[in-house]
Amino acid sequence: MARFTDHEYAYVRRPNYEFTAFVVWLLASLGVLGLYLSMSLPVLVYQTMGAVCLSMALGRSMPALQRYLKERQMKGGKAGIDFISWQVIKDKATGRGKRAKGKSSAPGGQVWIGRGFPWRQQEIQKATEIIDNPPEWYQGSEGRWIHGLGDRNNEDLDVPIQELEGHTLIVGSTGTGKTRLFEFMISQAIFRNEPVIVIDPKGDKDLSDNMRLACARMGAANRFLFFHRGFPERSVRLDPLKNWNEPTEVASRVAALIPSETKVDPWWAFGWKALESVIHGMVYLGLKPNLMELRRYVEGGVEDILWLALRKYYADNWPGREIKKTKLDDALREYQQLSAQKPETAVDGLKTMYLHNREHFQKMISSLIPILSMLTAGNMRYLLSPETDDGDPRPALDLSKIIEKNGVLYIGLDCLSDPTVGSAIGSILVAELSAVASARCNREGQTRPGPLNVFVDEAAEVVNDPAVQLLNKSRSAGFRIAIATQTLADLMVRTGTSAGARQVIGNVNNWIVFRVIDGETQKYISEALPQTVVRWVDKGYRSGTRSDDPMQFNSMYTEAVRERPSHLFPPALLGALPTLDYFCKFANGTTWKGRLPIIQF
Repeated sequence: MARFTDHEYAYVRRPNYEFTAFVVWLLASLGVLGLYLSMSLPVLVYQTMGAVCLSMALGRSMPALQRYLKERQMKGGKAGIDFISWQVIKDKATGRGKRAKGKSSAPGGQVWIGRGFPWRQQEIQKATEIIDNPPEWYQGSEGRWIHGLGDRNNEDLDVPIQELEGHTLIVGSTGTGKTRLFEFMISQAIFRNEPVIVIDPKGDKDLSDNMRLACARMGAANRFLFFHRGFPERSVRLDPLKNWNEPTEVASRVAALIPSETKVDPWWAFGWKALESVIHGMVYLGLKPNLMELRRYVEGGVEDILWLALRKYYADNWPGREIKKTKLDDALREYQQLSAQKPETAVDGLKTMYLHNREHFQKMISSLIPILSMLTAGNMRYLLSPETDDGDPRPALDLSKIIEKNGVLYIGLDCLSDPTVGSAIGSILVAELSAVASARCNREGQTRPGPLNVFVDEAAEVVNDPAVQLLNKSRSAGFRIAIATQTLADLMVRTGTSAGARQVIGNVNNWIVFRVIDGETQKYISEALPQTVVRWVDKGYRSGTRSDDPMQFNSMYTEAVRERPSHLFPPALLGALPTLDYFCKFANGTTWKGRLPIIQF
């Protein structure tokens, strides 16, 4: 980003004295002309006087014009929405765009997020003066004056890509520009030929269409992949249980969806154990765990899989010996005697699950069954539990495969029609992403994994423990994650506590803040960002008489410059930002005021 040098500060509300001086000197020159026409004096006198007056007028004209343009800029003289061609975005993403004089490309490239100016003590000083003593145009400016505090020729906001590896939080009320910023960042990632995964709970058609168009503009329309539970006929199929190293990972992935304030309450622990027993048994039999099979054995009972596990146990450990019993209970008693010599944990887990009191078992998994039902009901049965040989023409993929093939995946959760199911789908896919990140980190003998750009809109719909782990530990896996939310309260409701919401926010290094209406969110953002001071002139008047001589009167006038602490982004400004305007702070410590144009695809 460009560096700006400090400049001398001038009171932002002061009158345009330069214009007054310009008018006075101009009138003086006209007065000289009048004297020349009415009086007979040497011509040299008039020429000298006229030249002096005109030169003084010209000297004041440029400062007066600059002052006028600045006032007009703060009044919103250049209001409206700017548009920009997709070709400009592509050129900037690929390094062919024009850069300001003196600016160089950062190692690894840059991401352009509009135009703006550094936001420092000088800017908050001016803003405070306008808020404390509003001019007549203040009420009707709709916050456009905030962007007018910067230089008339704004700088390109080019964020070094390595800064985005620390992840980015985007905050703003509905319709303020979060999705448009996503379009900026997503399009540039596509044009850089990097894999992209977008999780969109509300299902923004413009966003998915623009992603499709960006891939087409690159001449690689087949890179775009579409998953949307509201449009199953056009969706690819995803297996959210594909990538794992240990069976316990799959159990934890599904159990993370069980509502629980802590992960030690008996219902959560029992649900996790039931899942782990079934998954361990399936792995023991060489079967691939998927959501449909988990629901079948957890909800319907493990008798079938337990018989298969017993037969495999006999074949592996007691060749030539077959199960002689026809009743499962009798077979388990025989297994109990043999397992003393050769135990098998997979069979033991299924046995314990089978022998558990059925009524108590159903009670303890009462929170797990709805989760499995949501993920396997209706079209979800085929979208989230795909089989490669089931004759379905829709591609059966997983997130790891999509990343390896440099895909661009849009995931629409359709939370507007059914927020519970949409949230469950998003949460389990985020957990799958966490497993992919772990696998990428654990690859031995390989260079650092390539980049992966992940964008999560309305993040409160999908936040869970794996999401926090993903934010916390995925940087070494090459992940660049951007999450968007409307208020801090959304994250509090999702996580159940204020500490949980702060844990999510604490794992991001970059902040981009659009207009925020919620007071608590304004306060939290302001207090979390750097502090500064504002100055004002403290004027004092005092007069009186001496007690020993009432006829002697004295008076005093004093001026002193005072300071008081101030937020760099005060709550009042966060609530006054126009649509597509934002404040931002990046991991390198820079703070900016920016404005987005809209991409025309």
